[in-house]
Amino acid sequence: MAPAYLGPYQIATYLLLIFCTGHTLGGLFFAPSKGPAADAVLASMKSVHFRFNGADCTFYGFHLGFGLLTSVFLLLSAALTWHLGRFPRGNAALRPVAWALFVAFVPTTLLGWWYFFAGPALLSLLVASLLGWECLTTYA
Repeated sequence: MAPAYLGPYQIATYLLLIFCTGHTLGGLFFAPSKGPAADAVLASMKSVHFRFNGADCTFYGFHLGFGLLTSVFLLLSAALTWHLGRFPRGNAALRPVAWALFVAFVPTTLLGWWYFFAGPALLSLLVASLLGWECLTTYA
């Protein structure tokens, strides 16, 4: 039997924390330059303001806001996977939570492959695989 800190849910937790940190720091707050063309687009996204539903907005604000929502989702997912790993396997009360978390990471993985690069896509795939394995072997 694996130590309590090396089960599938715990490994998923570590991957999610790495994913969240990389996404938040490397993708939102301290993203490296992607070249002059991308820098020009980013500057435009930050400087062009418009009114939307009564608020003064920029497309960068939308990007940042949605990105931070993703960070919150990743942190919630990490908390849930850690929590799920602390209970005995097969706890029927946790079945809906475990399956819902797995189902949430299937489209997250697909979106990662379609819209981003290999890093987030691979992390999502690993997390979805660990969650799917646990659901299928524990709650099927």
